[in-house]
Amino acid sequence: MKKVSGTNIVIVGGGPAAVSAIDQLLHSFEANNIASNITIHIFEKGNVIGPGLPYSSKDSCYLLNLPIDVMGSGFHGELDFRNWLEERSDYNTKSEYPPRYYFGDYLKDLFFSTCEKAGHMGIEIKTYIHSEVIDIQKDEFGYRVVSMHEGGENLIQGDYIILCTGHMPPSSYQNLIGKENYIHDPWLPKVYEGLKSDSNIALIGSRLTAIDVVLKLHSIGHQGEITMFSRSGLLPAVLAKTIEPYPLKYLTLETFTRLTKFGLCPLKLDDLIKLFCNEIADAEGQNIKALYDLYPFDTLQAIKRNPSADTITTYTRKVSPIDWIQREIESSEINNKKWQSVLFAIYPIVSDIWAMLSDSDKETFLKEYNSIFMTYLAAFPLENAYKIRDLLISKQLRVIGGLSDVRKSDDNHFMVVADSKQYKAKYLFNATGTGYNPYSIPLYKMMGERGLISRHVGGGISVCPHSLKTIDKYGVENDTLFAVGELTKGSCLSTTDMTRVTIQMDRITEQISTGLRNRQRYPRSSTGTLNLGSSVSFFRNRPTSSPSGKRCIHQSSRFFSSTLRRAPLPLKIAGGILAGSSVLFLGTSNSFQLRK
Repeated sequence: MKKVSGTNIVIVGGGPAAVSAIDQLLHSFEANNIASNITIHIFEKGNVIGPGLPYSSKDSCYLLNLPIDVMGSGFHGELDFRNWLEERSDYNTKSEYPPRYYFGDYLKDLFFSTCEKAGHMGIEIKTYIHSEVIDIQKDEFGYRVVSMHEGGENLIQGDYIILCTGHMPPSSYQNLIGKENYIHDPWLPKVYEGLKSDSNIALIGSRLTAIDVVLKLHSIGHQGEITMFSRSGLLPAVLAKTIEPYPLKYLTLETFTRLTKFGLCPLKLDDLIKLFCNEIADAEGQNIKALYDLYPFDTLQAIKRNPSADTITTYTRKVSPIDWIQREIESSEINNKKWQSVLFAIYPIVSDIWAMLSDSDKETFLKEYNSIFMTYLAAFPLENAYKIRDLLISKQLRVIGGLSDVRKSDDNHFMVVADSKQYKAKYLFNATGTGYNPYSIPLYKMMGERGLISRHVGGGISVCPHSLKTIDKYGVENDTLFAVGELTKGSCLSTTDMTRVTIQMDRITEQISTGLRNRQRYPRSSTGTLNLGSSVSFFRNRPTSSPSGKRCIHQSSRFFSSTLRRAPLPLKIAGGILAGSSVLFLGTSNSFQLRK
């Protein structure tokens, strides 16, 4: 295949991450005066660019799980999400958590506006609707991208590739796929059609996906008993009406500098947990007595005596689901949740902190603490909490912990074993959330077999957590092949929401801009390779023995020591999420790129 003129940027997946990519690429190109002969290709399996799976449903029961201003932060266009909402004639709520389809419609409008901007800049955007990328191969000119559209193959050349295909199908309970009345993916179309309204339904999971399934069943008038089963038996926390910005005092750049000796050693999980608990206790301050009244089991007092995740877990699991949701509602109604401000403050830097932990501490965290951490971090709006409480009070909804087994019984029902008891249900929904096996998607399985990417033991594919460059089977970074979102789970931990996606895209687009600036200075030779000036990572050609993501710890240490000397204090998150907070690793990739 001959090298074509110009630069081709290929985005695989046309959901929210793709819109963020286009928006940030254009912003970066404009700021750096880059616009000559660039084509951006977007491949989307569905019929529209923008909303993707999370924001495509028109059901009003699905609400945003982040406030309006947080959802709209990170975009550079003139189309502000809050202003856009207020101009909608059909938008008549003052809630900070409107139905998700509004954000989906906003993304569609934002995409159209960015396309217009691209046209004015001389940048071409090509969209391939109902097209699935089935193969990506590396060659001497970049990448060969093969897609399928209406039964025919299409082949284009790509210089930069961004993989942002969004949610992967659930990885659990594969043995039940194909069984009658088993719903493996509750987001597939038409899965709620044909359900008997008085039938018993079991859900595996008790977090946000399970909440969504219950609310959907409630919205269609389901009358039968609904039971959530999970190992923890914990419902998510409830979001406060207002979440104020919070300046971090313990989880700061100075603290990490001291504890890791400028990145020469990993951050210890025990130290991180103590810092986190001290941050929470300090944030509560004068409001701590009110929280004691809401939590008679003295959770926070116990935390102050023994700041550990074990303490949080032990005390939280003592409360019944009804008491839990009622206390969460009462606390949210009076905005008595300073701890939630802390979680919002640390969320944008979770991936960078994650990279500083050792492999053994990561394993310990995932095994012992991740469940309780996600219970508090992945919260849901007060409006939906009222509905869940009412369903619990009416006893139509139950939440049961101690899940140990699920199987299909001889009488065509499902048998669920939890808390040493057996429960029977006519229908079974897998509500455990997104899966993290990239090889469940044929494209990534093929790329993995060729060694172009590697699977991370913690989920998704291996990437550098700071640059988002994919890592091949030899442990070497692909300088022009990036991954975003759920694909980066193992390397980045927190990958599900729009805030995280925009931060990741910001790092990627800056690297692409750097590469294009260098290409303008140092054109390609006749062989298609750069003579000089390509963007070179500090960690290039420094693989370790494992492609599973272990080398990212090594990268973090080098990135940490190189960044500390130039990082401003306090650093500020784009979009104002962490205004005034002192945080780590929030600069763009320029902070760890060598330029010729």
